[in-house]
Amino acid sequence: MKSHNDLTSTERKILEEKIDIEFEKKILKPREEMVIEFLIKVLSFQYEFRTKRDTSQIKVISLYYYASSPLSFLFVEPCYAFYSNEYTIDRPELELEDYDYFDLEDLARNVLDESGIDYSDLDQNNRFDLAEFWENKAELEKTFIFNCWKKAKSQTESKLIGFLDASDYSGGTYDLNNGKSLWEDKIEIDDYLDKLGIKINKEYNQ
Repeated sequence: MKSHNDLTSTERKILEEKIDIEFEKKILKPREEMVIEFLIKVLSFQYEFRTKRDTSQIKVISLYYYASSPLSFLFVEPCYAFYSNEYTIDRPELELEDYDYFDLEDLARNVLDESGIDYSDLDQNNRFDLAEFWENKAELEKTFIFNCWKKAKSQTESKLIGFLDASDYSGGTYDLNNGKSLWEDKIEIDDYLDKLGIKINKEYNQ
């Protein structure tokens, strides 16, 4: 076996790509059809989650993922930059099989074992330093959600605008159409849409 300390940067990159593939195969792909179906229902207004105001009049929504396990729980609400939460009575939700850090540790271990890599010094007290080999989880999860959104939009031809956020707002806000981070540009949603020439009337105080 080859020690992880002796790996070249190219070999580490190959391992990283192998873990990416396993993550996509074991975690992402099995959820794809259900996520797309959920988003199609959202985009075609098959969920009614407002009272006093017509759900179909919403032009901007926020898609939230559960911060600690993004693809185990998704939910949608009107984008509160424009819509008052006093009219929201329910929210579309999608619950999927949970996965945690230990599942990802096992996934990485399997790749390293199959590749003949000795990582015993990193595997102490039944805890494995996953970051030593792989830190692509968050990026792959977001990219997966962006792609599901695009596929759902292509099937519905919906004009609905969507933004992605973590349930605890820890990951910043992203434009679902292009993956652009509003946090990196330090810009609010309404100002961001204004720059794109999109004007959404706010319903506050109406």
